[in-house]
Amino acid sequence: MRLGEQLNATKKIWDLDAKCLVDIPDEKIRQYAALAILAYKWGRPVERAQVLHAKTEDFSEMLRGRG
Repeated sequence: MRLGEQLNATKKIWDLDAKCLVDIPDEKIRQYAALAILAYKWGRPVERAQVLHAKTEDFSEMLRGRG
């Protein structure tokens, strides 16, 4: 099933009054499809990371403000 078709996804539940199956919107599938479409269109946000290196023997001096 295509993502565009999943935006209209439904599921069947039993209607006690009508005594038959009726279609209702499948909100979970629709929401996942919408998120996937947006991810394909806009891409993921930039994730930045910093890697810092320091000598462990200098750590106590750095904490005291001498480093």
